[in-house]
Amino acid sequence: MLFAQSAAPTGWTKDTTHNDKTIRVVTGTASSGGSNTFSSAFSNITPSGSVTTSVTGSVQNHTLTIAQMPAHNHSGVVQQREDFNPTTGTTTQTPLGFGDTRGGSRASASPLTINNTGGGQAHSHGWNGTATSSFTGNTINLDVQYVDVIICTKN
Repeated sequence: MLFAQSAAPTGWTKDTTHNDKTIRVVTGTASSGGSNTFSSAFSNITPSGSVTTSVTGSVQNHTLTIAQMPAHNHSGVVQQREDFNPTTGTTTQTPLGFGDTRGGSRASASPLTINNTGGGQAHSHGWNGTATSSFTGNTINLDVQYVDVIICTKN
């Protein structure tokens, strides 16, 4: 017989061997088991642990445009041939080309600077790959203690 009250009625004795457990009705042999009290098994339990993430992939190539290059100069030296024209009394300078063997009255070197170019704009590299995560943590034990009961009638 099960009673829903705090004290046993007259003629009955209160069984105190089981406390904070749930009742399981069975049709076979009565027993008890479980490892957690009923109250602790259903309290607010927050899982704890850690997440491990593995990222694999590759960065795509990117060729910079002129606008994406940092601003910069190029400089060098140009060999000049100086020619004097005795008829007019003037001197002219002409650049010597690669392998140019022309002489002239004098040779000189003039500095050469190519105009500043580049804009320093941002650029990006695409990415191909996958990211995989896994969680490792504590399990929540819902192995609630129980007491098997049977239903009987009084003789």
